Amino acid sequence: MTLRIGVHPILLMLCLVISTFSQQDNKRTESKFPQGDWSLTHPVISQLGIADAPARIISITGDAGKGLTITKVGLQNNSAKTISAVKFRWFLFRQDAPKKILNKGETPVMGLEDLPAGIEQVVEYPIVTFASIYQPFVKDNKLTGKFVIEVAVSEIQYAGGSSWKRGE
Repeated sequence: MTLRIGVHPILLMLCLVISTFSQQDNKRTESKFPQGDWSLTHPVISQLGIADAPARIISITGDAGKGLTITKVGLQNNSAKTISAVKFRWFLFRQDAPKKILNKGETPVMGLEDLPAGIEQVVEYPIVTFASIYQPFVKDNKLTGKFVIEVAVSEIQYAGGSSWKRGE
């Protein structure tokens, strides 16, 4: 019986230590955003009118715990060839002014597990992090507006050595 009583305080302390480390880890990954009336979306359907590529984007996943980072993009290979690599381009704009690009960038070419014709695959890569690009839009310590990040396929490399590139 004495042994059981002695174990409980040790287990309680161990749980407290683990909880403290978990909270510290969470604080390290949280981003602080300014106050204000703002939002961020990342739709699958192009608001910019960008035509589908031979690999169509079918899903986009963001992670709030990583500074609102777009971390995953689902692709469907609509070509007749096996895709071996892809490159993405991203655009930031306000929902009410989609033709006015506020910021843009692109990823490096990323190798994939071969993506055969007609098959879907999720690409995991930190495409863009809103926490790294919103600062120019803060006025009087407030962020205002409905922001949109759009992702498009900009380049595809096929297993046979050929490639496809989106025109500017």
